[in-house]
Amino acid sequence: VPMASVIHGFIYNKDAFDKLGLKVPTTNEEFYAALDKIKADGTYIPMAMGTKDLWEAATMGYQNIGPNYWKGEEGRQALIKGEQKLTDADWVEPYKELAKWKPYLGDGFEAQTYPDSQNLFTLGRAAIYPAGSWEIGLFNTQAQFKMGAFPPPVQKAGDTCYI
Repeated sequence: VPMASVIHGFIYNKDAFDKLGLKVPTTNEEFYAALDKIKADGTYIPMAMGTKDLWEAATMGYQNIGPNYWKGEEGRQALIKGEQKLTDADWVEPYKELAKWKPYLGDGFEAQTYPDSQNLFTLGRAAIYPAGSWEIGLFNTQAQFKMGAFPPPVQKAGDTCYI
C-alpha cells in the first residue's frame, strides 16, 4: 500500500537569523519575540504564509501547531472516542494562536497563494516558513541561503512538543 509520512514545523533562513542575532525559538514567547525582531528590522517578511488558497493556513498553521494544544495522538483519539469535541479549548486555541500571526505575514497575504509563499521564502524575502518535510527537496534546489528547521513552539518551557 503506497503511503507517505511527513512532519510539520518551521523552515527558517539561517542567514537571516544569524544577521539578526536570533536563536531558534522553542516556546511561543520566544517565537513571537523572534517575529517581532524580524519585523522591526524590516529586511525580511517575518513569516511567509498566504491565505488565498484557504487550505494553506489550515495545513501549514493549524496542523502544524495544533498537536501541541490537543496533545497529539492522545487528543486525536479522545476526539474519535467522543471524549473531546472540536469546540473544546484544546481544539479552539490553535485558531486563536493563528490569528496572532497576521501582523507577521507579508503585505497582501490575503491574495498570496501557496506558490507565492514558497517563492517569498526561497528568494530570501521571508525569514520563516511554516511548512513540513515535503518542502525540503525543492527548497534545497532553489534557496541560495542556509536553511534550518525547528519544531512547533510549545506554550511554555518544559511542555511536550507534538509533531
